[in-house]
Amino acid sequence: MFASFHTQGITFIEQALRTLEERGYQDVRARIFGDRLKVNDRWSHFFQDPRVEFRAVDTWRAKQEAEPVDEAVMAEARRLAQLRAETPRPLMIALLVDDAGYARWLCEQGRGCVDLALCPDSSWGVKARLEEAPVKTLYVKTQRRAQKVRAVLHANGTGSVRLASSFIAEEQGEMLEVVQNFLMDLHYGDGGSYWPSSLAKFWFTNQLGKIIVYPVRFSLEAVYRLINRGSRRVGWKDGRVSQKNLAFVLPRGDFSARDPLDSKYGSMLDCEVYEGGGPMMLHHSQHLVPQVLRRLGYLDHEYNTDLAEAMFVFINQKKNKELLRKHGHMRAASSAQEIEARLRDVFVAPECSGHWRLARPQDVRLLEHLRREGFLGEDEAKSNVFQAMKSYCKERGLPQMKTYGGCTTIIMNSLRMASRRLFKFEL
Repeated sequence: MFASFHTQGITFIEQALRTLEERGYQDVRARIFGDRLKVNDRWSHFFQDPRVEFRAVDTWRAKQEAEPVDEAVMAEARRLAQLRAETPRPLMIALLVDDAGYARWLCEQGRGCVDLALCPDSSWGVKARLEEAPVKTLYVKTQRRAQKVRAVLHANGTGSVRLASSFIAEEQGEMLEVVQNFLMDLHYGDGGSYWPSSLAKFWFTNQLGKIIVYPVRFSLEAVYRLINRGSRRVGWKDGRVSQKNLAFVLPRGDFSARDPLDSKYGSMLDCEVYEGGGPMMLHHSQHLVPQVLRRLGYLDHEYNTDLAEAMFVFINQKKNKELLRKHGHMRAASSAQEIEARLRDVFVAPECSGHWRLARPQDVRLLEHLRREGFLGEDEAKSNVFQAMKSYCKERGLPQMKTYGGCTTIIMNSLRMASRRLFKFEL
């Protein structure tokens, strides 16, 4: 069984192992891929399990357009599949699939490489995509945590978040299939679409008022109620235009796990959605990219006024880069204009989740480093920090950036033990 510890936690991997053993599979082994620099004490302890083997991936050597851990997992699956004929006993290859990247690969190239896909029973978007994959699928029971955050999309395309009573999603079952068929009939989705986004686009396009888009169970139930009221034959607007001309965005914060926040909001994902401030729906236009980046905090009217640098910072934010790579949108580009055109297409793509990360707030580690190196005094006013970063970049021979976010990205990347390979283009 192959898995990535960057997206799949210990609890899920352990449950997947138990699922296979309970189904009668023998001599089950897990091969976990990831960056050795990210291995903490919990993972080190987990890797002592004799059923588990860790395979290190040098993520910093990766090509700009590749997701290195995913590439390593897929390459190993292909390698083992080729060696299968030489093994003295039957060998079955299983893959943990909890995101769109693996699901798409299984559908397009997985035949003959992977025999079994293991998918979280709560990940209904991935489950829908795996229906088209040429492999058998097993659903792994996952613990459903109470969710206390509600993200609301308003009729005018703006959004808000609020705290509410605890909610634990139940199995979608028949409701999911009914809603998916309804949306596909109206061309709001297909096998490659991100269904929560399709739900939001259907609701917004047909001017049905505000809707809770997170947790997605609420929007799923809202559309299901329409269908049950006999609304199937109502003249709904066709989705072929809106699916490719609307950008659904659900901003998320980017924070390390903190238990007090988990208990207040319900889960870390809830916390990130709450910190994101609420969803938005935007129309495709020449101004789409600046609109999205301004909402996410990468572009402003004071310290981050350069669009090219704002795009540079956005696509090099770790989670944003992972999402872009998984959808195949990190191909090499020569100019800012090319990047802007590509991002414009990404933002409206039906398969895009819209879960983009906010620009990070001021980093304490950066301030401490600038102060330690003598570039910053006690005054931490943003103007002083900005000037200190520009002086630091100049003296240390780093690229000269025009914006606060650009300087922060360049400096923090240079301070990492193994600098990430930044996605670059002509600024």
